[in-house]
Amino acid sequence: MQLHYLRSSFLILVLLSFATVGFALVPPDACGEVSYSIDLTKNLTATSGTCLTIRASNIVIDGHGYTILQGNPATIGYGINIIGNVDGGRRLSNVTIKNVNIVNFSTGVGIVTAENITVQDTQIQVSPIVQGNLQRRGIYVTVGKNITLQGLQVTSTGAQSTGIYISQTPQNTISEATIKMSGANSNGIVLDKSDNNTVVSSSIEITGTGSNGIYTTNTARNVIENNNIKIQGDGSGIELVVIENSTIFQNTVETYGANSIGIHIENSKNTTIQMNTISTSDGQGTFGIFGESLDFTKVIGNVISIYDNNGEGIHIDSGKNIRTLENSITTYGNNSFGIEYDELLTSIFFSNTIATHGNDALGLLLYNSPQTNISDNTITTTGINSPGILVSASNNNNLESNTITTQQQNSHGIALIHSNETILSSNDVATQENFAIGLFLNTADKTTGTENIITTAGNSSSGLHLVNATNSVFSSNVIVTTGATKSYGLVLSDSSDNTFTSDVVSAVGNELYALFATARNSIMNMTLDGVVTLSVSTLRNAMIDVVDGPAAPTGKTQIGKTLSMTPVSTGGIVEFMLQYTDADVISSNDTTTKIYINTTTAGWKALETSLLNTATDTVSSGVVNFKAPMLAGVFVDRLTCGLITKSKTLDRDLTSDGTCFTIGADNIVLDGAGYTITGTNSGVGIDNSGGFDNVSIVNFGNIQNFQTGILAAGTARSTFSNNYIQVANITDALGILLRGSSNNNSVTSNTVVTNGNNSQGIVLQTSSNNTVSGNTVTTTGAFGFGIYVYSGAMQNTIKSNTIRTYEFHGYGIRVVGVTKNTLSANTIATSGPYGYGMRISADQTTLNGNTLITTGSSAYGIALQSTSGISSFQNSVITTDAQAYGYFLENVAQSTLTQDSINASASFDLYVDNTSNKNSISNVVLEGKPAFSTQNFSAIAVSITKNPPANPAGKYNLSEYVNVTNLSTTSYVDFNINYAESDAAKVNESSIRLYYFDRESQSWVIVSTSFVNTTQNTVSSGNLSFFALFAPFGNATPTETFNYCTVDADCNQSSVCRQNACVPRQNATPFCGNGKCETGETEVSCPRDCIVVTTECDAGEKRCLGDSVQNCVRGTWATQELCVYGCDYQSIVCKAKPVAPPTDNTGAVANQLVWILVPIFVLAIVLGLFLWFVKKQMREEDEEFR
Repeated sequence: MQLHYLRSSFLILVLLSFATVGFALVPPDACGEVSYSIDLTKNLTATSGTCLTIRASNIVIDGHGYTILQGNPATIGYGINIIGNVDGGRRLSNVTIKNVNIVNFSTGVGIVTAENITVQDTQIQVSPIVQGNLQRRGIYVTVGKNITLQGLQVTSTGAQSTGIYISQTPQNTISEATIKMSGANSNGIVLDKSDNNTVVSSSIEITGTGSNGIYTTNTARNVIENNNIKIQGDGSGIELVVIENSTIFQNTVETYGANSIGIHIENSKNTTIQMNTISTSDGQGTFGIFGESLDFTKVIGNVISIYDNNGEGIHIDSGKNIRTLENSITTYGNNSFGIEYDELLTSIFFSNTIATHGNDALGLLLYNSPQTNISDNTITTTGINSPGILVSASNNNNLESNTITTQQQNSHGIALIHSNETILSSNDVATQENFAIGLFLNTADKTTGTENIITTAGNSSSGLHLVNATNSVFSSNVIVTTGATKSYGLVLSDSSDNTFTSDVVSAVGNELYALFATARNSIMNMTLDGVVTLSVSTLRNAMIDVVDGPAAPTGKTQIGKTLSMTPVSTGGIVEFMLQYTDADVISSNDTTTKIYINTTTAGWKALETSLLNTATDTVSSGVVNFKAPMLAGVFVDRLTCGLITKSKTLDRDLTSDGTCFTIGADNIVLDGAGYTITGTNSGVGIDNSGGFDNVSIVNFGNIQNFQTGILAAGTARSTFSNNYIQVANITDALGILLRGSSNNNSVTSNTVVTNGNNSQGIVLQTSSNNTVSGNTVTTTGAFGFGIYVYSGAMQNTIKSNTIRTYEFHGYGIRVVGVTKNTLSANTIATSGPYGYGMRISADQTTLNGNTLITTGSSAYGIALQSTSGISSFQNSVITTDAQAYGYFLENVAQSTLTQDSINASASFDLYVDNTSNKNSISNVVLEGKPAFSTQNFSAIAVSITKNPPANPAGKYNLSEYVNVTNLSTTSYVDFNINYAESDAAKVNESSIRLYYFDRESQSWVIVSTSFVNTTQNTVSSGNLSFFALFAPFGNATPTETFNYCTVDADCNQSSVCRQNACVPRQNATPFCGNGKCETGETEVSCPRDCIVVTTECDAGEKRCLGDSVQNCVRGTWATQELCVYGCDYQSIVCKAKPVAPPTDNTGAVANQLVWILVPIFVLAIVLGLFLWFVKKQMREEDEEFR
């Protein structure tokens, strides 16, 4: 059945192919109606009317380059006319016309009531004969749909012609067309009441008045893209009338002629004009883009050049929600504006670049257009009377972040005329010539100006000029005018009730100028010339300038510069206030700040109405009336000793009878700047007993001859740094004293010198969590303390200080009655008798890494007394005189000394009395020798003997000779002495024991409780209650004559230990342990030899060890071979690989053949069945076919 169908189908296809051959296309011989596809094979000529009329769908007219000619150009007709509404009223469709030349018809191709029509690669030359008002057209389309016009060339001469005319026809595409028209009132392309069209990549050139490149009216959703249009005349490159939702993109438009327009758009909504390149020239009054009555229109990224007078880059007249973004506009000509907006609402002008080159050429004009945002634009004008931006009769606009430069006279940067409630912010405005104001307000009220930068360079050029402007607010603007004459920073003319706050004004002329009926303006914190901060509540008929005035009155220092005040007309009125900073009075007594007046007839004189406010750092003038020029300046007395309530820096040395400075406020810095304050042996150099916080006292070259250099009580988070303090040479003088809960402070890098008795360098009393570091303290009087911590001063850190005491009972650091302080990395030297490097009577004190040297007699390196919980680590203590103890413990409990280094060359290194208990001494180095440790001791003194008795015969001393002395009848000790690995190598280490020297017998005796730990390299005494000179000894050279042994290692290699005696090996054989497993020995009875694990051997020996064969190499076993199959212990060789018994593999071969043949057999059966089934099926189909 299937075979029958296939054969039938094939026969039908063959018949159809023959039938098709019978309907070949027949080329026409003459003009007429066409109802089928044709190929022209020759030129056709019409004598009148239309040549070809098409009334059928689905046909192709291929001209093959031949011409359809109208022999009588004066007649009206079509080269080809497609007419629909036939066959029952249906539209024609799917007609293609291509490769035809159509010449001298009034309309080249007509398309009426048709859809899906294509005209391509066709050249049309419109009849040159003008017949009344008849429009001649290359292509005419009406009441159609989806027309495609591609690659057309249309030319026409004479008036009233159109290259392509489309009416009431949507969804059309015009591409790659070339249209050239010459004659008045001609258009390249016209779209009338036709939506969704695309005009792309076409070239249009029009010459004649009233002529347009592309003209659209009453259309929507059109795209006009990438076309090249040239107009010579007063028409438009692209004219859009009543258009919606369309895009004009990347077209190049050139116009040549007066009043011509690149793109003209009128009554538009939601249209985008983007990235077009437009130039106009050869005539005045031209526009790049001209818009009227627009709504939601976008003009983006266009490049526009205007080369004539009275032109404009963009002009939009009436509309709302216009977006003008990122356009580049250049005009060359007088009265040619960059952009003009008239009667717009809620529009945005952003990131455009405008340059005008010509007089009276504004960058941007905004007229009667409220609620517009003009921001981030760059505008440059180079002609006379050419403002950057002019806003006229337009309210509620915002000008932000624009950069504006004008280069000629009378060219203001920004001008607001009759425009209210404008916001000006972050604009950068520069004018470069005379009579050019940076920012000009004329009858413009309620303006807000913030953070603008305004610079003017010409004469008679003000930075900010207000005329009849009220209720405006300006703040944080920078105004710089550099013109030599009549150039002012701020001008107020008939302007009142304005506020200026924190503006910066600098002018070669007067910074401020107020004239005519100007009143109630407020100027607050305005910085003039960078040196004067001025506030003005009244300024009328006066000019203010900043000048260098006469010398200051005697004993005074001037703050800032002098104000020159000049009256205008009959006299001036001014009421001003000058702001100063803490830095201005940093070296002055700010309470003496006052305004002084200097007239031409007298010197400086204090202004009686001057009023100082130290809380706000201001001094005000009161109302001053003046009819002659005057100078005003602010002067202050230089700093002297007294109350300090603000940060101060000395600028000279000062002396004081009693206390010099008293701190009276938080958060201040008193900087000595290297200068000296000198007292008279009493008082305090700097007194902060009022407890003020976050105070810094720094950099004093010397605070000298006061009873106390610096005193702080109850202060917190304060700093005392880099000061040199030399207190008076009197009793009880103090360098730096922190008391009364002065917490969390820093005392660093100071140098303190005391000379009187009982004087202390740095004292902490009832003050906690302070850091005292990097200071250098020297005391030269008796009972002088370098650093003294006492009476509840806890958790302080005292580190890296250098302390030197010279007299009787001089203490480096004394800590008493407090807890949890840390003393680290301090370097202390005492030289007077009974001096202490450190004397600690305070619990839980940490001593870490300090270096202490005492050279006086009866002195102490570190003394711990009546305290507990001391942690001492890695301190270095050196004493050099008789009875000068290294480390002294008295009534000390639960404290640790770890890795300290003690060298008391003429006295006890360690001294622990009988009231001290539960202390630990670990690895303390005594006089540079290996460490001494004890955790169980009482009432002992330890020193190193320099000239000990001779060593016992055959013994070697491994450490030092330690003299342990009992301090009571109940003294005891259990101690360890470390020895060095290098010393252990010189003895039989297991023989090391501790010995004591028996004075009665004058001999060394082994301590019976002594034992050695060879792992930790220590020899221990065991618990002792007798005291003597102790030393660790070991056998210097082990020999057979040394009869006592416990193990073979106590003997030399030729002997073994038998019954605690060394016996030669040959006399002890056989024996277990000679390295051989001999007769009678087994792995059980002598595993040492029979399980051979020793490393010693005789040359030439071999053995099995596990799965390896070993040889004896230079007395040591070494692996010769690793055995894969084990070691033969009889022959001492590796066992050979076991040989497997032979096997018969015949069965395996047969098994393999079975696995190969079975699949082949199964495959043959399946293939046979398949072929049988196919043959049977074919036979049945053949019979059915018959």
